[in-house]
Amino acid sequence: MQPNAAVADRSDMTDAEREAARLRVELDRLRMEQTVAVQRAVNDLQGENAHLKATINALRDEMDRQKIGEAERAQKLQNDAGGEISQLRETVNALRDELERQRIGESERTQKVVGNAQAEIAQLRAMADALRDELDKQRIGETERVQKASLEMQEEIRQLKGTADALRSKLDLQTFESQEKMRKAEARFAAEAGELQRAISALRERLEAGK
Repeated sequence: MQPNAAVADRSDMTDAEREAARLRVELDRLRMEQTVAVQRAVNDLQGENAHLKATINALRDEMDRQKIGEAERAQKLQNDAGGEISQLRETVNALRDELERQRIGESERTQKVVGNAQAEIAQLRAMADALRDELDKQRIGETERVQKASLEMQEEIRQLKGTADALRSKLDLQTFESQEKMRKAEARFAAEAGELQRAISALRERLEAGK
């Protein structure tokens, strides 16, 4: 049984009391529906906020993963360069040892070996310097790529927020325009109804006058 019907079935109530009770039940129902609508809107906003937070966290995690990957690549390059430099040092030491063993030989041969060793050492130093410079360039390039990726992500987040704000403003405008159209339509219908009522009254007066 509906609440209104239960109120109407009470025979000990006057018509005014039954109407007041029915209006009270209707008011409670409207309040309940309004509360449900407000809660639904709050839940929608909370869901949208949670979605934005999850998107930002995912972007932040992806940026952290890229930073870690670039740091590992830089470390690998540094390790490789360090290993190659160590090998070059071992070669230089081996040449130096060989030179020491051959010092008892002829003077010209010794000088030639020394000159060759010095030239090779100079080349090895040049190669080591070149490798060090290349490593520095790669580090700088990776840092710039990380900064560029971070700026692009921040710009994308800003654009997404701008798009969301624009869509929300457009929705508010459409809602306002729809309400304005309904208001104007109701006013126009009320004016037409008034004109029809006046016309009917005029015709009724003319009919009454013609009797």
